[in-house]
Amino acid sequence: MVTNQEDFNEFVNRISEADVLEWARQQRPDTKWVVMNVTNLTVFVNKMTDHPIGCPKVELPDYIKNNQTIIGMDKHLQLRTPYKDSLCFFRALAIHKGVNYRDSPRELTEAVHYYFDMLVGGNPTQFDGVTLGDLPDIEKKLEMNINVYKLEEKEGSTVAELVQRSHRAYTEVINLNLFEDHFSLITDMDQYCKSYKCRLCKGKLFTSCKKLHRHEKTCDGATKRDFVGGVYRPEATVFELLEDEGVAVPEEERYYPYRIVYDFESYFDKENLPDATDKLEWLARHEPLSVSVKSNLPEFTEPKWLVTDGDPQKLVQDMVTYMLEIQEAAKVRMNERHQKYYDQLLELTEARKSCEPGAYEEDMEVDNEETEKKIKHPLDSLKHKYEAWMAEIPVIGFNSQRNMT
Repeated sequence: MVTNQEDFNEFVNRISEADVLEWARQQRPDTKWVVMNVTNLTVFVNKMTDHPIGCPKVELPDYIKNNQTIIGMDKHLQLRTPYKDSLCFFRALAIHKGVNYRDSPRELTEAVHYYFDMLVGGNPTQFDGVTLGDLPDIEKKLEMNINVYKLEEKEGSTVAELVQRSHRAYTEVINLNLFEDHFSLITDMDQYCKSYKCRLCKGKLFTSCKKLHRHEKTCDGATKRDFVGGVYRPEATVFELLEDEGVAVPEEERYYPYRIVYDFESYFDKENLPDATDKLEWLARHEPLSVSVKSNLPEFTEPKWLVTDGDPQKLVQDMVTYMLEIQEAAKVRMNERHQKYYDQLLELTEARKSCEPGAYEEDMEVDNEETEKKIKHPLDSLKHKYEAWMAEIPVIGFNSQRNMT
């Protein structure tokens, strides 16, 4: 697993030292084959989504250790030895709640285990860490807003960027600093950093986190150019709309991971051709013979072969029926992957509707379709867009250009 520059350098060294040519020779089906050369190498990279955040694998950099508003919690204060567990979030929570961590390490340990048992339970030595996706549920249990920031040092100056902002409205707030896979506690946001970068447009800097939050609510992240007739504004994606409402879906979860691929084989039918004209002569007609369909869904990785019985329309119908079966399976998986974010949207929708009683009623009598659209709650429309995205799987055909569509 590659988590930092050292891991990447080790990976490159192992690839460089490997005798790829000899490995290829060992894969020959028999001695009649000769390996002449290895022309290319393909590396498959699988990004870990919503990975656990625990103790750092490398030492915290100086710009974090020297920041007086950050309690690093990477080492035991008295023993100065690195923590070996993944309980950095619970240490931050305990210190935020007022535990005397400097003078009473025992009190800190007891508080950490208290909050761990309350929020997680189980054996803390086998706990891998809290993920960013876990934070909304933890917020509900603690009735506390949790904001996460990260610091970057460039050319001697430090810039802060918001990683995840709470969309709840509790009175108590805890702010965390994220470095690689480690949480530290931020004790004073006014002194934490003097420069905050917008994560959407990337170019704008602000002098306080309050100004950054106010800007991100209206930031569209677009490059501003002058055009006759106005600036082109692409339609906001469902995830941008969700983020505007405070539901933050991680970047890696915004890309549909599944797909369907198909490939047609055809033959030339020379029977019953149209009559020739002065400018056109028919030699043969392209007719579908068979189609293979597969997907990267685990239960559909084996190709399914469909062969015509002489009716090309039925062949296409059978292909579409099988694709719909794959689509339904993908929809189930996507619903499971996005359940936590979908639940946040439902919770937000109910909260908004409770503040507007009678304004948007599901069973309200309507005169026509246009009136029905007007009384529909905006978050209901967003919910339907989200559901549609989870249900729509990309379909890719091999050489499926105009002659195949």
